[in-house]
Amino acid sequence: MKAAILGVLSVFTISASSGNELSDADREALLSQLEEIQAAANSRVDQRYRTAMSAFNTAAGSDKTAVSLYVDCIELVNFKQQEKSGSDFREWKKKNKDELSEPGFKLALQYQLRWLILLLKAASEEPDMELLTTDAVRIVDSIVAQAEDVRAYNKLLNQSVTSTIFAKAYEVTELKLEAFPTAPLQIDQIYETLVLPPLRRVDRVGALRSKWQKLITQKGELVRQWSVEPDEHLRQGERTLEYEKFIEDVVPQLRWRTEVDVYRAGDERVAAVAMLKHIQNNLSHKSAPTWAEAFVDLLNGIDEAATASEGEEETNTPSEAP
Repeated sequence: MKAAILGVLSVFTISASSGNELSDADREALLSQLEEIQAAANSRVDQRYRTAMSAFNTAAGSDKTAVSLYVDCIELVNFKQQEKSGSDFREWKKKNKDELSEPGFKLALQYQLRWLILLLKAASEEPDMELLTTDAVRIVDSIVAQAEDVRAYNKLLNQSVTSTIFAKAYEVTELKLEAFPTAPLQIDQIYETLVLPPLRRVDRVGALRSKWQKLITQKGELVRQWSVEPDEHLRQGERTLEYEKFIEDVVPQLRWRTEVDVYRAGDERVAAVAMLKHIQNNLSHKSAPTWAEAFVDLLNGIDEAATASEGEEETNTPSEAP
């Protein structure tokens, strides 16, 4: 690549000695050299991605290999590249010995690696988005099923995997992605950008409703488990204040958004009846007036995305455990 760059510089030198304008020959020489540089750069990126993919695939296979790769990446990025001593690294390992042995921490690292693998695949030239969506949903399902295990480390699962120590060590922090969530716990974004769009058709409204219900259930399960203090013991049927707020405030918002989505997908009759009933059953909800206005707009053919959720609070999953 260095030779190619020198070749381009030599063309500029020739052009400069001949006048201000490039000749046709100079232009052709420049384009030829730039093509070589671009090909070399693309080849280096492809090789870097393949190396990262191989390492991440291996490490994601077990908690032991995941934490081993994590430690190696820490040593490379935070010590060797910073020209710090081996004794400093050993001291770091000693201080973090307990965390490195925690099952929940190692499990969270595995999820980060699995999501990085998805991003690398999504950044390829012809990604199979249907397969990637299936894999993304499996990861979310697994996290929800193991919510108690990763409770103390769920902040790691909200972190963009392109900012992790894995991505830094393998130089994949700047993946070129379009609308692909970068963290495994960006559940709203995962559903909105990957899961729901293919279902927004009149012949798939049943599946659309089903996925919305799954989203509501998963978000609720995470709030339910992560809103309880480690030493807190609730009586049977008792709810935390945070979970109570989710049930009373957020769930009605999500159910409203479900019906609006189904209406727009083409099942207007069923969705309209459901929206009317939803407003009647939730007259005390703070968003009820907004829903009513949005419903009128929809019936009058005014369909703006903002009207369905205007004034509603964020319904994202809590970013970290209490």
